[in-house]
Amino acid sequence: MKKIKGDLRSMAMTVQVESTCYSGRKLGKKETQSLIDSIGCADDAVRVNKFIIPKDIIDGPIKARLEAYQLRDRLSVPWTANGVGLVRADQIEIFQTKMGELERKFWKDVDYMIERYEIFFDALYQNGSERMGSSFDESDYPTPSELRAKYRFKIHYGNLADSKDWRVNLPKEKLQELAVAASEREKDLIHQGIRAAWERLYKVVSHMAERINFGPDDDKKIFRDTLTGNIAELCEILPLLNITGDPDLEQVGKEIYDKLATADPAMLREDHVYRKKAKDEADEILEKMKGLF
Repeated sequence: MKKIKGDLRSMAMTVQVESTCYSGRKLGKKETQSLIDSIGCADDAVRVNKFIIPKDIIDGPIKARLEAYQLRDRLSVPWTANGVGLVRADQIEIFQTKMGELERKFWKDVDYMIERYEIFFDALYQNGSERMGSSFDESDYPTPSELRAKYRFKIHYGNLADSKDWRVNLPKEKLQELAVAASEREKDLIHQGIRAAWERLYKVVSHMAERINFGPDDDKKIFRDTLTGNIAELCEILPLLNITGDPDLEQVGKEIYDKLATADPAMLREDHVYRKKAKDEADEILEKMKGLF
């Protein structure tokens, strides 16, 4: 376990994506009771959820929210279990730019969804709902303005708390005990975060080494151009993940980019000498990485 140089509070900051969407589901109470009566089960054994709005109407913002969570996971290292990540402070503009693009996409999808829902909602009150049959209930449906209010997208940025700064009224000995425990937990989380960055790097390199491991007379393994593209993307965002400024992680990232990310996928498929050189370089890097994390 490497010793962390400097104060992490001056090097890293927390990021969190908070987003809510309407699922389009509604508990069917009478339908649930009817099912319970028909199969003779316990009252809490089953439930019927009604999907009152077609999926293709409300799916856009839901997918955009999932993309935002996935992007958060790519651009940060895990910090706490409730979805808070850690990003290198001097690289935060990269996170803000990429996440801002997704936030705009989310609200654009919400606008489009509301437009479609207004048409759907008007038709309900004119013709009822063939979709729901006898389970149709007008009171299940929010108005378009009520529906819009159910959507939220917020990105939170924060500083790391000082594990030594306890402003509660407790005996000095208890405060010291809590500070020590918090400091140890913080160190564990930091090392887990850095290890996660190393493991992500190791994974894409080992995947490339495995996919290009075939000789001139072997059946060619199929791989997409994203084999090198994924490595290039990870190398690009690696500065965000290097929350402690680990020089080894920075150096290995540069080496991976220069030797592997820039490799030509077409030549990797067709030129055995070119492919073997890339494979040897990947193996050398993997061996080097084993002693660094």
